[in-house]
Amino acid sequence: MNFSQYTRRGQTVLAAIFCIAILASGCENYIGGDTNIDPTRPAAVDLRTMLPALQWYAANAHYSVGVNSSLWTQHQSNIAQGASDTHIPSTLGNAWSEIYLDGLTNADRMVKQAKTQNSPYYEGAGKIMQAINLGLATDTWENVPYSQAFQGSANLFPTYDKQEQIYTTIQTLLNEGIELLRRPNNNTALPAGAQFTNRGDIIYGGNTASWIAVANALRARYALHLTAKGAAAAAQNALAALNAGALTGNALDFQFSYTNARTPNPYLALANQTVINRTYTFVFGEYYVSKMSSGSPRVADPRLPIIAGSSTGGALPLPPVGGVSGAGSGTGVQPFITPNSWFPNNPIQIITFAEQKFIEAEARFLAAGGTETSIGAPAEARTALVDAVRANMQKYGVATADITAYIDRIPAAGQIRLSTIMEEKYKALFTHPEVWVDMRRYAYSASVYRDLALPQNHNPEANGKWIQRPLYPTSEQTRNREVYQANWGTARDFFTTVMWRDRR
Repeated sequence: MNFSQYTRRGQTVLAAIFCIAILASGCENYIGGDTNIDPTRPAAVDLRTMLPALQWYAANAHYSVGVNSSLWTQHQSNIAQGASDTHIPSTLGNAWSEIYLDGLTNADRMVKQAKTQNSPYYEGAGKIMQAINLGLATDTWENVPYSQAFQGSANLFPTYDKQEQIYTTIQTLLNEGIELLRRPNNNTALPAGAQFTNRGDIIYGGNTASWIAVANALRARYALHLTAKGAAAAAQNALAALNAGALTGNALDFQFSYTNARTPNPYLALANQTVINRTYTFVFGEYYVSKMSSGSPRVADPRLPIIAGSSTGGALPLPPVGGVSGAGSGTGVQPFITPNSWFPNNPIQIITFAEQKFIEAEARFLAAGGTETSIGAPAEARTALVDAVRANMQKYGVATADITAYIDRIPAAGQIRLSTIMEEKYKALFTHPEVWVDMRRYAYSASVYRDLALPQNHNPEANGKWIQRPLYPTSEQTRNREVYQANWGTARDFFTTVMWRDRR
């Protein structure tokens, strides 16, 4: 572990914070318990040192899931032919470790310690972090361990909770977190290490109202995930969560900045592989680039030159042309993530005001009876869509005149389709895991994602079907073999089986 320090709002989080948190998890899996107890180290650390580590873990996990699923959403494509973008399922072992060994294991410790120390704000924030990690896990693998996990030697082989149960648990955790964060401020009566202050919260600086707002935004996200179980009900539940008080602008985005950190933003490592080491892995996908450009010759969306550059680290090659998924893109003039582009130099986003506004736009469209093929939306849906696009462009630093010109091209409310909303969200949330959730819950529909097609050289084991999940990591296939087999089954094409969440 070489995370040295991170500075925000004048505060410094020392390497010890992250070292303690990582040493707490050691080589344990999500089984928890005492498999790595060292009597020379304390059994508990300050709560204010635990939450920053959890925030960092969550960012890393979102990167690991997002950068891999971006190959399946055609945000990016592989340089090599016959790679993951042809729907060959990988294990996403790093993401599993970041979610379970790092995120959920330590969140469980923090919640229990906060409860013992009568620190409701840390307990509430911990439950929200549990919900974030659990949501990412189930949206990636479907059935995952939770209710029987973290019991140590009492249960070394926890069974997996069904996704339906997990979704209920997520909403319960978020509601419990909100209730805890609404309790009267008792910080001054607590030991310094249990006081919920800006030292122990490097995203919101100990502001409980911001935590409640993000919890409501997450409640809306996970409610809307269940459109396949009833679009109108999912939409109404999402709108109810937003109406309870959610994010009010980009300043409240739940994100993690790697500024001044000795361990860099993981996008920078990916970018450096391309530009410095000349090791080519991913290129922007042609499907994404085609959505982010128009005209003949192509004119780039104003965001594209900001988030993409050339393999030499220079400006985006024009006209922009991406790599065709499954074709093997080569190393020509396609757009790449580079050290000078937006993502390596900015926070990793977990949930943002822009995403929340896309959620609202979709929910208002569906609540009014909209379908995958219907035309027309309430005025409020268009307003939310415009707000979402504007917020995303402002975050990327697009010039005001360019934002206005782009927004003026968004259709009038009477002409908006579901595809209008979802394609704008697809463009805005580049490499974010939510895009893969959206595509799967709408069954990769060409009505929702126009012109979307299976990649070239599609994995023959997928039998012409779209990928729905990665493999469980190798550690699960071996150490927890019986549980793994109970969830994966014996079919070679289980990775194309639709999740409970998306079954109609």
